[in-house]
Amino acid sequence: MNPRRLRNRALRNALYRSTDGRCAICGEPLPDNWHADHIEPWALTHRTNVHEMQPLCPQCNQRKGATVSHVPRPFQTEMANRALELAQAGLKVLVADVHPGSGKTEGYLLAALSLWMDGHIEQIAVFTPRLNLAIQAELDWSRLRATMSGRTFGPITRRPNDTPLLKAVKGGEMAFGYSTTYGSLMALPKLHFDFADLRKTLVIFDEAQQLGDDEAFPGQGTKSARVARELAARAAFTFVLSGTPYRTDGNPLILATYREPDDEGFRELESDVRADYLKGVAEGYLCEFEATLHDGRGIWEYLGEEPETLELSTMEKGLGKVLRQRGYWEPLVERFVDKLRDYQAEVHPETCGLIAAADQKHAVEIINYLRQAHREMRVLLAVSDELAAQDNLRRFQQDEADILVTVAMAHVGFDHQPIKVILPLTTVRSEAWLRQLFARGLRMWTNATGWRIEREEDRGPQVCWIIAPDDPAMAEMIEKLRAESRAGVREREEKATRCSPNESPSQPRIGWGSCGELTGIRATGFAPDGDTGSNEYQYLQQLRAIHRIPRSVPDTRLTALLKEYAGVGGATGGGVPPPPPPRSDFRTAKEEEKEKRSLLRRVAADFDKYMMRHEPTWRYGWAYAEAKRYFGSGVEECGYDDLDTRIAWFKTEMVGRRKFYEG
Repeated sequence: MNPRRLRNRALRNALYRSTDGRCAICGEPLPDNWHADHIEPWALTHRTNVHEMQPLCPQCNQRKGATVSHVPRPFQTEMANRALELAQAGLKVLVADVHPGSGKTEGYLLAALSLWMDGHIEQIAVFTPRLNLAIQAELDWSRLRATMSGRTFGPITRRPNDTPLLKAVKGGEMAFGYSTTYGSLMALPKLHFDFADLRKTLVIFDEAQQLGDDEAFPGQGTKSARVARELAARAAFTFVLSGTPYRTDGNPLILATYREPDDEGFRELESDVRADYLKGVAEGYLCEFEATLHDGRGIWEYLGEEPETLELSTMEKGLGKVLRQRGYWEPLVERFVDKLRDYQAEVHPETCGLIAAADQKHAVEIINYLRQAHREMRVLLAVSDELAAQDNLRRFQQDEADILVTVAMAHVGFDHQPIKVILPLTTVRSEAWLRQLFARGLRMWTNATGWRIEREEDRGPQVCWIIAPDDPAMAEMIEKLRAESRAGVREREEKATRCSPNESPSQPRIGWGSCGELTGIRATGFAPDGDTGSNEYQYLQQLRAIHRIPRSVPDTRLTALLKEYAGVGGATGGGVPPPPPPRSDFRTAKEEEKEKRSLLRRVAADFDKYMMRHEPTWRYGWAYAEAKRYFGSGVEECGYDDLDTRIAWFKTEMVGRRKFYEG
């Protein structure tokens, strides 16, 4: 018996009489074969309750088709409409340039649904560069389908190169499509060609910027592009979906057309649908960012030659000679951890961070350092030669860690909204690659509860923090993002108001890095007028400590406020107030007390986090309550001399709890 059906005759009669025998949508008299329709999809409620249903004529129920309970983003609606227009005009390819993190998967699924309902396709094949994206296609359609009522096509299942490619799922329903990787396509292309020949097939190339790229497919770049073109020729329709207008190697996307070169030789992609970072910020589904850029120096020694001093801010290649030096990356990791702790303490306790290392050895060095220096932080490693890599990615998405350290496994299609702090120690400077990496933290965190500040209007905008090296290519990438972010903010505010080839190759030298160091920091990104140089950056940190300004407030916003004050009524008559003269190691008692109170807050927050992992009923803030019961007074009543005692007590308690829970 189908639990979706309203079979009771008395209840059907009652539902019929509820609208006086007329269709609830068009108002026409109901025919004998009228439908008892679930107002909220049965897949969501799993209830067949007459009070949650409406009588519809068959025509209205069919026209209603698959109605989505949430509102698609504008570009997703545009993608569905554009696909239908192209198919009706006899064209076979849709090209979409959609910024990472914007919801491209849901967009192509809604577009596929439109093509199916209009009779243009009968089955689907989804191809992705990575296994996690193939899994995402299956899960996203399952979730999206659950929000729909009326007609939808069947499940999409992840399949390796096993036959049949379409098979029945649990419950006996036949799959409508499958998802797999480009690697599977290249391994057995005929299997997928034959599938496309059988019936009208929609072929979806996700992250198509990797097709034809020898770096993405070593030794097979040309083959992957050739196989993809042949499969598209056999398909009824093809989606080419990319996060950038060019391939990762800088060449044109397959099956795409470009305009004539401009004066600088740039050819603009003629995409059917475009949703860039600017649009994401303007429409509120991508967040703004704040970047601190860190200059550094490395000493590189060569066999039989004088050592070479390398300044990161002047380097366009060989970045690993500085980035891999412990003297450089260790301070950045510390700043990354500090920022993550601040975000957890001031914004949301479940905030996560992502570190992209230069290579697998570098990743292991970083995670070993984190485990030794920050035992309270939960860290996971995901590199390709680790058997547990996929499991660790899954665990990270299930909030089982604070920090994920990886090389390249999480930069394409890895979605986890709590990621809000990113440290790119990678040596890759491809714009496409960096956009993919930063996009892991640019998605708006929409499904969270437990914010430190309950009222959304009091929390301010969500921010992705990027702790980045200050080399020329990274600085250029940050500047591009900032320009797009500024334009997106302006558009959002306006919308709210309205409503050398000739050189001979040199002999390679044998060399090694002997040391590295961090030499300068500057902030850029969030506020249009808030760029800070190295001296100003240090000055801002002093202001934070003196005035207890939360660290979750972006540096550039603070600088912009100072400039505004100075321009309106400040003594300097405009510009940022000059920083104080360089300080000696001497600190006043008040400054030391501020630092100790800050340390006490962090130690208490670490204690809360540890206890929440082992005691399900524990809540943030209970650490202070425990200390108050022990000492007989709250932390606000502590004097200067009491702070060290409280800090030491928390550390001792942490050791005792670890022995109790971990043995």
